[in-house]
Amino acid sequence: MSTAALFVLVLAAGGPVIPVWGWPLVVFFTFTIALSMAEICSALPTSGGVYFWSGVLAGPYGPLFSWISGWLQMLGQVSERGGGLAHAALCAARARLERRCGVGCSVRRLRAAVWRVRVLIACVEVG
Repeated sequence: MSTAALFVLVLAAGGPVIPVWGWPLVVFFTFTIALSMAEICSALPTSGGVYFWSGVLAGPYGPLFSWISGWLQMLGQVSERGGGLAHAALCAARARLERRCGVGCSVRRLRAAVWRVRVLIACVEVG
């Protein structure tokens, strides 16, 4: 999703209070998480990252927590990429349909085009 689209959603949903007070608060707490991860990284510098850290810090349950954190990290990365690509797919499908059949195209044709693009994105993500 583009930055302009996010500003429109935020301003429509919460007004100017959200960007003025909400985002700095979220940035502060995200920064504290980043600082704690940087501390762990300096103590355990490996290429495995969170996967390795959870294995070392969990003690006897290390393999289980490594497996869980590895899968959650992979699912998060795939979901994040898929979300941005799905928004791009919606925009591309709508633009293509409006060019092909005029501005007043049917919702059914738009949904079919969006699903074709989503399937293509899923194939690219998985493959």
